[in-house]
Amino acid sequence: MIFRMPRKLWPTLAGGLLLSGAAALILLRPAERAAPREAMEAAPAGQGSRAAEGKARERAAREASAVAPALREALDALAGAGEDELAGELKEVSAGWPQDELAATVAEMFAAGTVDPAADLLRIALLRRWTRLDPAAAAAWAATLAEGASRVAAIDQVALAWTTRDPAAAWDWAVGLPDGPAREAALLSLAYELSRDAPELALDRAAVLPDSPARAQLVEHALANLATRDPRAALDRVADIADPLLRDNALARLATSWAESDPGSAATLAVDAMKPGPAQERAIAAIVQRWAQQDPAAVRAWVATFPDGPVKDNALGHIAEQAPKPDPRPAD
Repeated sequence: MIFRMPRKLWPTLAGGLLLSGAAALILLRPAERAAPREAMEAAPAGQGSRAAEGKARERAAREASAVAPALREALDALAGAGEDELAGELKEVSAGWPQDELAATVAEMFAAGTVDPAADLLRIALLRRWTRLDPAAAAAWAATLAEGASRVAAIDQVALAWTTRDPAAAWDWAVGLPDGPAREAALLSLAYELSRDAPELALDRAAVLPDSPARAQLVEHALANLATRDPRAALDRVADIADPLLRDNALARLATSWAESDPGSAATLAVDAMKPGPAQERAIAAIVQRWAQQDPAAVRAWVATFPDGPVKDNALGHIAEQAPKPDPRPAD
């Protein structure tokens, strides 16, 4: 199903309201968007919110006839798609949108805002397609948006789409953005993309990000991915972390990941390299759970060396959970 929207329909789109099932995409100028809220505030207290809602519905009904048919048809198709059909329908709609209308469509949809999940998915898909076709133009547009959630979302999506075409250019663009939430979100997204196939490079890139919980999570995630490929290299990278809390959390992620392939080495790491505390307890619990599936006798022997206390008790509990359950059926 290919949807094409003639240029002549865009003037009506700028002032319209799209209704898609029970959800709506607001495409009104700022003053018009404020009218339903102002009507609600002006409604007499005795009438509650029902009168205001009625006025909003009347306004929606009046404006619905001015909607660009192609966009309404596209969103109706998306809203009516089943969960297993939505991805394919979205791909078809975005791929079929006229290339010379992508910039105008994306700009209008981001300016309008959305309350419809289908509309949000479509505007992101169209933005990503525009970026793949003309990353410089999409990036220049996104950088002009005012501070707020729409700017963060647009810059993040441009960065992700651009990195599939030219990772170095996407990173250089994101690094050059002004400091703020949009820049940090874009750099985080790009680093997470890198962490799948190039976790060491992702760790290097994390150094440009400001200290924050999000950066710490990125470092832990990249280290865990590196540990599945080269645990020793991951351990060397952890040694460079100065923050003691981040270091212990990273060691816990590293030990957990290492336990999949070498639980004995992971156990040694957890005991010898980590300080007693919540991070070490999490690491021990994860190691025990994985080791008990591979070699129950070995993990019991390891836990037996623990001093009596909650850590040992919890470990024994995890071992018991992994033990084979007796067959409830009576023997013949």
